[in-house]
Amino acid sequence: MVVTPPSKKKRLPCRFLEKWQNDLKFSGWLTKSNTGDSHAYCKLCNKDFRIDHGGLNDVNKHTNTAMHIKNLQAQNSTKSASNFFTRPDDDGVTQAEVLFAYSIAEHNIPFSYADHFTKLCKVMFPDSKIATKFACGRTKATQIVKRSLAPALQQDVITNLRTQPFSLAIDESNDRNTDKCLAILVRYFTSDSAKTRFLTTIDYSNPDNQLPNSILSIGPKARGYLYDHSDDISPTVLQKLFSSVRQFYCAVVKKMVTKFPFNDPVVSCLAFLNPAERGNLDFNDTLKIVKRFPVLVPSTQFAALEEEFIDYQVSPVDELPKFDSDTRVDSYWAAVSAMTNKITRTARFPLLTRVTRAMCCIPNSNADCERVFSMVKKIHTEHRASLDNSTLCDLLTTKINSDCACCQLKPDKDLLKTAKKACVAYNKDCGN
Repeated sequence: MVVTPPSKKKRLPCRFLEKWQNDLKFSGWLTKSNTGDSHAYCKLCNKDFRIDHGGLNDVNKHTNTAMHIKNLQAQNSTKSASNFFTRPDDDGVTQAEVLFAYSIAEHNIPFSYADHFTKLCKVMFPDSKIATKFACGRTKATQIVKRSLAPALQQDVITNLRTQPFSLAIDESNDRNTDKCLAILVRYFTSDSAKTRFLTTIDYSNPDNQLPNSILSIGPKARGYLYDHSDDISPTVLQKLFSSVRQFYCAVVKKMVTKFPFNDPVVSCLAFLNPAERGNLDFNDTLKIVKRFPVLVPSTQFAALEEEFIDYQVSPVDELPKFDSDTRVDSYWAAVSAMTNKITRTARFPLLTRVTRAMCCIPNSNADCERVFSMVKKIHTEHRASLDNSTLCDLLTTKINSDCACCQLKPDKDLLKTAKKACVAYNKDCGN
């Protein structure tokens, strides 16, 4: 009896994958071949080569061929023609264009104004070499904001978020005609401050904590009617009216309270942030917060955290940063985090300030999101109705992610470099 051996499965051919082009080893010369997915194209060698047998391995083999190595060395040794010409005024012109584009974003100026300002600049400063070469029309100003300023400022935020605790605030609005606008803001502690506020609770049903009838809000029309008919309305009717109004307000507040996380340790234990309560603090409150956010302090360092907490409590007032009614709580804790041990010269409260800095990042309302919506209304006016969402987003990034005024901006070399390439990249994307 003859036994027929099992036939081998037919091996499927490899295909070109576009993600290979993102590899640093292949970027700049490897691309898809017009021959088909079974081939790849090398820009350096100006030839197609097969990859259907080994896939990525075939690409690596091509990089080791004599022709490819020779062409790669020739490319690296060839200098760009721009290197043979020095234009000392170029950086000054580019810096002026960056500052102008930044001012457009900061002050909600239409990009169309850039066409007129470029001409006006030459008329106002005819003896300036920079003004003579200044050329920043609407397209260039737009692209500097979109491809240079906004990405650079966004990258600064990302860099900070990699080392600092942060929180997100999200809200939506449909102020842009029928388009819904979702604002996503991030809040983190910088070297000197963070926006933070405290949330407290009161017995709202107690009349002592309520406004008197004379200024209790009942609406302008109702208040005007009471004023005009004061002689016709008896005190009993007035008392019944305001009693009903107070019952309504109490019902609304009660509904709100059921939605608020007052029992959450993040809310109920934040009193330790208040320097005025330093002597009345309980370490258990801080411990509850740390256990809620275990990423801040590992359990193995709880004892060290308690030592820092006690050290902070018993420290003389003159050793701690000054705190009064005009001092921001986040600024106070930024100063505490900068304190050092007099002997070791290391941070005195590293664990405690790690917790306080993180807590200062927690938003207590959606006020920041509402400010963004207000900015959107100022930017997207009837005179700028054609402004698309991506440009609007980059304008908001430029406005919000920088604290300096346009006259104080000092662009670095990387920013100037991306600004110079902004229009070139735009024309390339448009196929010009």
